[in-house]
Amino acid sequence: MRVEFDRYSLRIDGRRVIVRAGSLHYFRLPSRALWRERIAQMADAGLNAVDVYYPWSYHEERPGELRFEGLRDVAHLHDEIERAGLYLIARPGPYICAELDFGGLPAWLLRDRGLVPRCRTREGYAGSRSYLQAVRGWFRAIVPRIAERANLILFQIENEYAIPSPVAALSSPSAARLADRQR
Repeated sequence: MRVEFDRYSLRIDGRRVIVRAGSLHYFRLPSRALWRERIAQMADAGLNAVDVYYPWSYHEERPGELRFEGLRDVAHLHDEIERAGLYLIARPGPYICAELDFGGLPAWLLRDRGLVPRCRTREGYAGSRSYLQAVRGWFRAIVPRIAERANLILFQIENEYAIPSPVAALSSPSAARLADRQR
């Protein structure tokens, strides 16, 4: 599938498509049958896409222990979306917000005092090596599960992190400490 865009809409395989999507928080639904039911309701409502956030904290509660079975089986979720004839919009984070604690980042990241996630300094973006290494592990696990999907039309990383001026000039204490260490 070839996806292009201009100021009016997306073009999918040369055809102009207005995307009408609804979000599905699979991690809040206690059964896979409910995934199927919600996806069918989206299709019945005239939507043509499902927007999916993937909370890192849900899949890796402990460092190095990634889980993608049962209610964490995103391949099954993707199959359900595809069977319904809907497009997939994927948002794997690492930060997703979605009204989750720590934006869906795993709490174990906070054990490493040198790890500074998602920081912006006055000079621009900053990130600790240990954070970026952990993110790399998450992306190695989740991105292939998403990228293989034939109905994938959009992919977003770092949800809600575009900071407009003058807010961009602000800095957090964590970002300031990181910037000082990098000088």
